Amino acid sequence: MPDAPRYKSWLNRVYGAGDAAVLEAAYDEWAQNYDADVGQTGYLNPAMMAGMVARHLAADAGEILDVGAGTGIIGEVLAALDYGPLVAIDLSEGMLDVARAKGAYAECRRMVLGETLDFAEGRFAAVTASGVFTQGHAPASSYGELARVTRPGGLVFLATSEHAEANLGFGAEAARLAAAGVWTKTATSRAFIVMPALDPADRMAVHVHVYRVNPRS
Repeated sequence: MPDAPRYKSWLNRVYGAGDAAVLEAAYDEWAQNYDADVGQTGYLNPAMMAGMVARHLAADAGEILDVGAGTGIIGEVLAALDYGPLVAIDLSEGMLDVARAKGAYAECRRMVLGETLDFAEGRFAAVTASGVFTQGHAPASSYGELARVTRPGGLVFLATSEHAEANLGFGAEAARLAAAGVWTKTATSRAFIVMPALDPADRMAVHVHVYRVNPRS
């Protein structure tokens, strides 16, 4: 069992941050211990995300944007599977410093989800987002920007909890974009417990959803 008081303290800080500056400071402070801390929980998002990418995207598809990349755990896995070039963005420079040191990304840049991303329309073959669309983090309104920077026919991979989808607006926003013809859902993983080593009361059921971006009108 992981060090529950330590881990819960960090979760309480990041989920209860309240604004971007406080959230950024918390992740900056957590960055050097983040991988070890989440590793103790049996964290499954990287494996599930990589599995869905491998199932639905050719390795030579082109550039992939990892949003809310954190310390680059998912980038490490995708790079080992010969995906790329990979580009990382995150709110926290401290987290990005750890990601840069792993050497998986061609580019690491600080950007804030919920704002306009500093990328050209249709730049990326795919976007991955794991664990960032949750309580106190990036807003559901960010989804439109993910679609904008993905090329028509490209894929957006979203790992989100059932709670966030149902109660925090993420499911509704994804459905709104589908109804508007922005993207089409093409696949969803089975539900999995993202941190199975945590106490049952703290566990979250998560799906990885895959959206194909439609041609722009």
